[in-house]
Amino acid sequence: MAISSFKFAGLFSPTSPTQANFSNTATGTYSVGDINYKYITFTGSGTLTMTTAGVADVLVIAGGGGGGNNVAGGGGAGGYLYSAGVILPAESLTVVVGGGGAGGASINALGANGSNSGVGYYMSLGGGGSKLSGGSGGGAHSYDATRGLGFIKQGNEGGGASAGLTSGSGGGGAGTAGASATNSPVSAGAGGSGISNAITGTSVGRAGGGSGGINSSPLTVGVDGGGNGGQSGTNPTAGAANKGGGGGGGQGSTNGAAGGSGVVIVRVRTN
Repeated sequence: MAISSFKFAGLFSPTSPTQANFSNTATGTYSVGDINYKYITFTGSGTLTMTTAGVADVLVIAGGGGGGNNVAGGGGAGGYLYSAGVILPAESLTVVVGGGGAGGASINALGANGSNSGVGYYMSLGGGGSKLSGGSGGGAHSYDATRGLGFIKQGNEGGGASAGLTSGSGGGGAGTAGASATNSPVSAGAGGSGISNAITGTSVGRAGGGSGGINSSPLTVGVDGGGNGGQSGTNPTAGAANKGGGGGGGQGSTNGAAGGSGVVIVRVRTN
């Protein structure tokens, strides 16, 4: 008998998976075709009360790392974890939203690592401060080629370059590694790109790395929530709040900028 005509007698009868549900007030609702969704966004720590066990989509982003001081590297983005179609239990789940790491505040000081975020068993690692490893790694300083490494499947490494350059390298982002600083032409390294996700119904880029600082110009701009690097006469900017962006590296002896706080978003189907 040909395999194409074999009957499985219902052994693998398809059934629709149970959709999870929560009793918290939804942040928003939307539809894609004939599928309806609701979601909840946590911008600070709290509790997710799951009333029905089942399938859900979860986005967890940790706090970004801080940029360093003195022509320094940018901070790495907070770890980025998107898990689609996971099973959440019917119980109260603790939600932790990590804060961004502080920028380096004394001569040659490194930025601090961001804090972890999580919901239930799903956790992302805080971004690395300049030169430090984390969710994504921080960028190298002008005086030291050390770069931070990213956590596997959550981020990328920071940019690195030979010591003695006149600008800092970019922190890693969830999508790409940070760029390395160069001397010909003189340029700070840009922070790595983040990842765009439409879990809330609108595509939003998150978890970009912070850009490195430079004593002259041009300004190096961060993307997807990553902070701008400092340049002559312009201070670096912090990573975007609730996007887990890395903070920009300082120019001269200017302090580095802080990383951005993380976020936790949970989405369920309602039909």
